[in-house]
Amino acid sequence: MVSDRIKTSERTIFNRGYGRDDILPNRDLLDRMLADREDWIDCRLARLHSGMTVLDVGCGTGSTSINLAQKGFQVTGVDISNERISAAKSNAKDMNLEIKFIVGDVEEMAIANESFDLISCSAILHHLPNLERDLDKFSKLMKEEGSIIATEPGLLNPFAFIRRRFFPTSVHTPDEHPFIPFRLVRIFKKPFRRVEYKYFYILSLAAPILEKIFGKQVGYISLKCFKAVDSVLTKIPIIKELSWIINVHAQK
Repeated sequence: MVSDRIKTSERTIFNRGYGRDDILPNRDLLDRMLADREDWIDCRLARLHSGMTVLDVGCGTGSTSINLAQKGFQVTGVDISNERISAAKSNAKDMNLEIKFIVGDVEEMAIANESFDLISCSAILHHLPNLERDLDKFSKLMKEEGSIIATEPGLLNPFAFIRRRFFPTSVHTPDEHPFIPFRLVRIFKKPFRRVEYKYFYILSLAAPILEKIFGKQVGYISLKCFKAVDSVLTKIPIIKELSWIINVHAQK
């Protein structure tokens, strides 16, 4: 099956992880850029109660799982990469956190319906071959009034294209499919009764590129300017479809 080929390919790539030759952005610059996206997610998490159960799909090395566990949630992290799960277990142990990490394909795993209050998907849905089918399954895994929070990349951002083409990393996979933002939102509206969403970053993604070319100071100055402009652009119909990141919070 095509999906089996894709999963085998992606598992191999994610097991390899980042390579020595990857051109990664300045982490501090990236964190500053993504701060408002994280604030939006934290605002939604604040509506939930400590102790609720969370499934972190595509948990990778565990950063999101750890963040959720630190907020008091009971977290189960799932990833197809055994190397990443091994790293996630080690990272959680270092933080003295009890998180259940499982190597597996969430599409095929036998998980009881209505098991989780929240499903978290951070840049994972664009790797799944059949999103509509998977969102329907995720809905079944949620408890009554459960929800899903997802962050996904947009297809149409020109700076994302430049970054992938000229500053790639080894975890950009050939079968991933970023979304046209409004289409992603429309897919979420089929299985879920309430959908919130917000678009982020049109010009801001140029800042890491400028930083690579002209240095850190240019990167920081340009990011501050671009984020101010993006706060307007991401509200304008049509133009906002050029956004690089789409956050979605959908309730069962």
